[in-house]
Amino acid sequence: IFEKENYEIHIEYMDTKRHNSSLHYQNLVQVYKNKYHDMKFDIILVSDDNAFNFIKFNRRSIFKNSPIVFCGVNYLKQSATEGLTEITGISEEADVLKNFELIKKLHPNNKNVYIVIDNTTTGNIVKRRVEEVILDMKDDGVFYHILSGYTIEEVDEYLKNKKGVVLLTLFFNDKNDRTYEHYELVRQLVKSVKMPLYALWDMNFGNGVVGGYLTSGYFQGIDIAKIVKRVLDGENINKIKISYESPNKYMFDYKQMKKYGILVKDLPKDHYIINYKKPFFEEYRNEILFTIGFILLLATVIVLLFINILKRKKVERKLLESEKNLETKVEQRTSELQQTIETLEKTQKQLVHSEKMSALGGLVAGLSHEINTPIGLGLTGITHFLDITKNLQLSYRNDDLSQEEFEKYILDSV
Repeated sequence: IFEKENYEIHIEYMDTKRHNSSLHYQNLVQVYKNKYHDMKFDIILVSDDNAFNFIKFNRRSIFKNSPIVFCGVNYLKQSATEGLTEITGISEEADVLKNFELIKKLHPNNKNVYIVIDNTTTGNIVKRRVEEVILDMKDDGVFYHILSGYTIEEVDEYLKNKKGVVLLTLFFNDKNDRTYEHYELVRQLVKSVKMPLYALWDMNFGNGVVGGYLTSGYFQGIDIAKIVKRVLDGENINKIKISYESPNKYMFDYKQMKKYGILVKDLPKDHYIINYKKPFFEEYRNEILFTIGFILLLATVIVLLFINILKRKKVERKLLESEKNLETKVEQRTSELQQTIETLEKTQKQLVHSEKMSALGGLVAGLSHEINTPIGLGLTGITHFLDITKNLQLSYRNDDLSQEEFEKYILDSV
């Protein structure tokens, strides 16, 4: 947070995890007085319980009542800041209850939880809190075992063949007053213990623990840095309330989760996870959804085009059928027309023939009329002449023919 700001920062490491005697504190007081007797700081940042208690008692003599912003003070009570002015900060509260609940959720069949605690100032505070929580959970069917006042070797040996879950709190000092780095116990247990390891602080995160609801120095550092900037920008520090809600986070190591079969979907919401390679779909979710949407759009267009093509083909088939039917009808009509024409031609010929015959009949009738009269007259005359001739012949045979009859016959015949 300070990276882009032009601040002059002085850092003092008290090292009270290793050196916690009254003589050490006296030496620190003298060293800081000698170093800063002629300086007035705009703000003093304080981290952890020992530093907070030290500044409460030595603030005036060493730092001339400079404003104080603190973090890392465990389970801070309001009474701890009574009578103090120009001080604000963030309490650090390792949430034992939430970690027990998390362990029960991710390991529902587990019956044993082993809690490892050292004997530092903070460790003793955590131990009292653990005992309070266990007392409230005595009927949940899980056995809680507190390991306090052990060496690393004894913790390792005790847990080596056990089954259950381990919750690591703090382990900076052992019963022999040996001091350790925060990672030493974790790295030792990872080698020999076959149980999943959980923690209360993020300083063990990434060294072999599964995770937990972790008290995070990182997130506390972000929050107090923002408070410092507000004060340096002119805001009255006395109006900035102390935060008693620790900025803890659910944090998990995916490599350790896989080792113990813990699924991402079973984790609490708003968790932070490391060593996690997202599944292909999850990593490229937006791109895949866009691609799927685009493909669906194209598929929809293709389907609509296909339907349109089918409709067009159907219409074309109907048109072809109609065309064929029309051709058939035209052919039929043409054939019928041809037959009609032929019939008409035949009829015409018949009519012409009939007309000719009629005309011929009239002609014949006329001719017959013209011919029949003289022929009839001739035939009548011939018949009459034959009758006369027969009568003449008969008279001649009978010798009854007279000259007068013969002469009349001759005259009639001419």
